Amino acid sequence: MGSSRAAFVVLLLLPSLASAIANLDEILHSVSKQNKILHSKKGQLTPLQLLKQSVGLKYERRSASPGNETHTPFEEKNIVVDAVLKKVFDSVLKRIYLPYSKNANEECKIDLKDSTFYNNLKERKLWALQMVDSWGKLPDGFLFGNLRSTGMYEECLNVWANFTYKPGIIGPSVIRNYTGRYCQIYYDLAPKNESQQSVRSGIPMEDPSSPLPFSYGTCIPSSCSSDDMWISINETLPPLGLVVSHIECYNVDDPPEDLTPGDQTMLSFIGIFGILVALSTIYDATTSHLERSHMRAGAWQIFIGFSLYSNLQRIFTYKISRSSNVISCLPALRVVTMLWIIVVLQYEVATDYLANTVDSPRYQDPLIAQIVTNGWLAVDTFLFLTGLLVTYRLLPFAVPSGPMRTRQMVGLYAKNFVRRFFRLSPTILFVSLFSATLLRFFAYGPRADVLTSFTRDRCGPHWWKDPLFVNNYILGHNEGHDVNDCLDHCWYTAVDMQLLLILPLLLLPLALHRVAGLCWLGVVSLGSLLTPMSIILAYDLPPVPLHYMSWVPL
Repeated sequence: MGSSRAAFVVLLLLPSLASAIANLDEILHSVSKQNKILHSKKGQLTPLQLLKQSVGLKYERRSASPGNETHTPFEEKNIVVDAVLKKVFDSVLKRIYLPYSKNANEECKIDLKDSTFYNNLKERKLWALQMVDSWGKLPDGFLFGNLRSTGMYEECLNVWANFTYKPGIIGPSVIRNYTGRYCQIYYDLAPKNESQQSVRSGIPMEDPSSPLPFSYGTCIPSSCSSDDMWISINETLPPLGLVVSHIECYNVDDPPEDLTPGDQTMLSFIGIFGILVALSTIYDATTSHLERSHMRAGAWQIFIGFSLYSNLQRIFTYKISRSSNVISCLPALRVVTMLWIIVVLQYEVATDYLANTVDSPRYQDPLIAQIVTNGWLAVDTFLFLTGLLVTYRLLPFAVPSGPMRTRQMVGLYAKNFVRRFFRLSPTILFVSLFSATLLRFFAYGPRADVLTSFTRDRCGPHWWKDPLFVNNYILGHNEGHDVNDCLDHCWYTAVDMQLLLILPLLLLPLALHRVAGLCWLGVVSLGSLLTPMSIILAYDLPPVPLHYMSWVPL
């Protein structure tokens, strides 16, 4: 990466850690001349003792009263180490991982007081150790693009704190208990000026499903809310040149999400559909086993239309027709293209979990990598197949021309268009409605917000665009990752249907006048080449758009 991109490798904790190290050095230097190490026999030092010995700290022996000859066992006590640990905890860890703001709610403040949280941690209470252990630490290879540190989601949710808290000197002790609340915090580099903000608005920097922004997980008491964490982090990150994108928190005690009317409607639809499938399958299997062929023909076929038995047979049985009207190589072309798309999508999804994001662009250079980086061109195969098959069926009606042939061509085209619409639209409608309603209940884990935000923000208001094949035109206001569409991969079906819709404009001139029709096809073909070329040259677009824009210099 060049110098203009160096901001991407700014460490989240670097400024705070530098401050803590400076404070640590100052404290140790001030006491180094006064402390002496009591040497023990080799092999008898614990790891904590070795740590203290390595920084030149002394051990103190706490003895009994002068009049008593017996002595208590040798016991370590080092105020300097406690002060250093407390300083690091307050200046670095607490500000990054816990709500420390004075604006937090009162219950949260009580559970995070030094006398409740830090002292329990220092006393090695298991629940306190679990909370700290579940925090997402600075991962290996941060400078190399390993930008996420999710922490331990399940460990945080399994925390159950139980301790005694005394609010005052005289007041009675109070038993406090809470569970762990896991929070995933997404942050980004703060824009330096308005021009930079306008540039960044078109780059998907805040999409949690992309390699940016940076993120880490933390574990806070369940008495603290996501708003408490948001306020605290908003006070911590700006001095570091960072800004919070969003925060998502989860807790086992959170009330379950209520079913919306849309959820209930979708469940009812799935239930009715499941009953139809079950009854149809039973009818199909029964009549087939009893050889009641008269109950499977004519109007009776409607009762086996939802049969799992018959439909699975059709799906998994492939027969090659020997008819002269069949182009036998096309199925193989579909298979190769689908495998190509699957490989590309696997690579694209995996970029969210790369540990070497900075180094990954160089893998786009080799020739073999172009199969992946230019995989978005694979859908052109299906666009070609649609145009080829429809033209193959309609062209005989256009040449030779004539009024009767023209009417036949229009009728055949309308039949194919309606058939294709009702073959695709119901399936897309079902997937869109399911994604807008019930899909969020399948989300679990530290990245569950990716799926829930997809359901809430994208599919919820925009589910209707994909089954109507208008999702690539009716977009509304789009900024950054905020794409106003549900199933964004259905842009292909929209384009395919729209090209199919305008196909008569290309073929009808042939039916009316052959020479004029050929000239018209030549103009359209030339325009289809010059238009994208002009757009690429005018906007200086990169040849490989896959994740390229994520690394535009800021």
